[in-house]
Amino acid sequence: MRDTCDIVLVGRAMHMAIEAHADQKYGERPYYTHLLEVYEHVRATDPEDAELAAAAWLHDAVEDTYLTAEVILNDLDSQRVADLVYAVSDGPGANRRERKELPYTVIPTVPGALVLKMCDRLANIRSCIRTENEGLLSMYRKEHETFRARLIRDRALTQDERMLWRTICDELGGRR
Repeated sequence: MRDTCDIVLVGRAMHMAIEAHADQKYGERPYYTHLLEVYEHVRATDPEDAELAAAAWLHDAVEDTYLTAEVILNDLDSQRVADLVYAVSDGPGANRRERKELPYTVIPTVPGALVLKMCDRLANIRSCIRTENEGLLSMYRKEHETFRARLIRDRALTQDERMLWRTICDELGGRR
């Protein structure tokens, strides 16, 4: 049986995220559908980690809404959730490559952040395949080697991380 505090934490994170992304779309669908898909991947990977599950709901909040890591910390009283969300959030930059520099630097320093980022990436890729968005899928294929070089190579992956990485590679038809 899950701890009531875990259920409350995930529920509060879900509510915060849905409210913050209320007017946004993910393609043609309400934005929360993307958040739900990332959450489901996280729960399938690590069903006992409530903080990681909470971060799954909020993973895009800092870069795409008015929420900040500080607000998340204060509202959820969880430093780890705030750290996970910050780790996967794009930084400042004039282009996508520059914005990705912050997460590529921070993710390796925050336990669980790589799993969260890979669950997000997997959800993004599967959405592109499902909606036949070849332009966005092509972008993920082009970024695949950099993602591997910055986050995967030279790192001892956990069993869960290896499984997620293999799935991403299989979906992209790319190098492991």
